[in-house]
Amino acid sequence: MIPVVKEDNSFALKSDRRKQELKVIDNSIEDNLYTITPDDFGKTLIYNGVENIDMLLSTNMLYENGDTLHFLQAGAGTIKFVTNGFILHHAADELPETYGFYSMAAITILDEFSVMVFGKLKLAD
Repeated sequence: MIPVVKEDNSFALKSDRRKQELKVIDNSIEDNLYTITPDDFGKTLIYNGVENIDMLLSTNMLYENGDTLHFLQAGAGTIKFVTNGFILHHAADELPETYGFYSMAAITILDEFSVMVFGKLKLAD
């Protein structure tokens, strides 16, 4: 349990948690699409499937600058990160898609309409 923090109390913050929450998303995928929810931030989303999927982040939900989540491709299927309403940033020599088995990547919301994806990503041609 994380204690409630009053504005004048800096003792216990959510970021003080030592463990990353894990969430298997295999049963939450519809038509090869997983839609990120506000509850996903601060967690590691794990995909064990063999089909390639898209992971969608939309501006049509509540989010804050600095919100971050990790995602792990634990099976043969790749995870392609896609957005609706966000400008997607990633290194010029990479694609916003996991590289292979046990590839981990993450996203961080930079500002109101800007998100960065980074991690073990496929290289661009």
